[in-house]
Amino acid sequence: MNFGDNLEGWLTAQLGSVLSVIIILVSIYFLTLRQFSRLIGFLIFAMIVSVVILQPEKLKNLGVDLWGKIFGG
Repeated sequence: MNFGDNLEGWLTAQLGSVLSVIIILVSIYFLTLRQFSRLIGFLIFAMIVSVVILQPEKLKNLGVDLWGKIFGG
């Protein structure tokens, strides 16, 4: 049993739930004020942040692939 892996899994699950609630609340706020352009911008930002927080290995793989294509490795 690896304590670090268990802690990472637990924190990822908790952050995913908290992030979902924050996204829903901010989206409702922007919808009530009828600020659709801010809502779209926030949702795009939230998608990027959620990938960085919840799936960092995908971001790492993207960086490694880009590095290999740019510098040939």
